[in-house]
Amino acid sequence: MKAIRIKDVIQKVSLSQSTIYAMIAKGHFPKPFELTAGRVAWLEEDIDTWLAEKAGRAAAAAGSQRISGMAQAQLG
Repeated sequence: MKAIRIKDVIQKVSLSQSTIYAMIAKGHFPKPFELTAGRVAWLEEDIDTWLAEKAGRAAAAAGSQRISGMAQAQLG
């Protein structure tokens, strides 16, 4: 289990700090935990899981679009 700081999260997910915190506020990104007073971190596995879920949704959406396009071609 590894704790990572915001700079590492930014690098890992390719989002800005403000976007990450906005997504946290909306419940769309894993919440950090407090390491010490004023210092927060994320569990790297939480970020990896979030990325995998996002990648899975993107792949599913792309597959759905391909199937939809194929169905239209068969109908047309």
